[in-house]
Amino acid sequence: MSLGLGLCVAFGTVLIALLFANTEAIVSVALLNVLAQGFLFVSVVSIPLWRNGRMSYVDIAWPFGVATIGLLVILFAEGNWLRVATVGTVYLFIGLRMGIGALTLAKTTGVIFRDEFPRYRYRRMQLERSHPTSIGLHLHLEALAQGVANMSVLALPRCHPGWYSRPTSRPSSGRPWASERSVPASQCTLR
Repeated sequence: MSLGLGLCVAFGTVLIALLFANTEAIVSVALLNVLAQGFLFVSVVSIPLWRNGRMSYVDIAWPFGVATIGLLVILFAEGNWLRVATVGTVYLFIGLRMGIGALTLAKTTGVIFRDEFPRYRYRRMQLERSHPTSIGLHLHLEALAQGVANMSVLALPRCHPGWYSRPTSRPSSGRPWASERSVPASQCTLR
């Protein structure tokens, strides 16, 4: 099994678990994230990789995918406004900082748009030795693995059950850190 395929399977397993979560709010935001990341990675990575054979476009799409997670948190997450704002801002800051850095690097050095990063050239050399007939497929799988990571594992902090609330009539547990409106962990299991 190739590295890209193995990563896609691992991240895909986490994604399936998210999509079958027992909390409707988690599933709906996970679906929005899948659509946004899918569009981003197909348009910014897969099409250019197919046309010119360079994987460096992943270094643009991946950080902007992280920023997309932050935007989805800010727009759609429920719960404590400070927690939502903090986590969404952290995702946005990390993603935009790296994404703007990648675009600046691409513009000033031409590494992404005209040439390939050395790590991707090295990976291509490895694939030429191990899978000489299917290099393009393996490169697409490795690029896809980063998109599926954004859809699944990297989005897990925004899927914390404490984000999604429902009304309750139970009295307070006496714990100041436990919100009366948070979803109990027992309701956040897989179907």
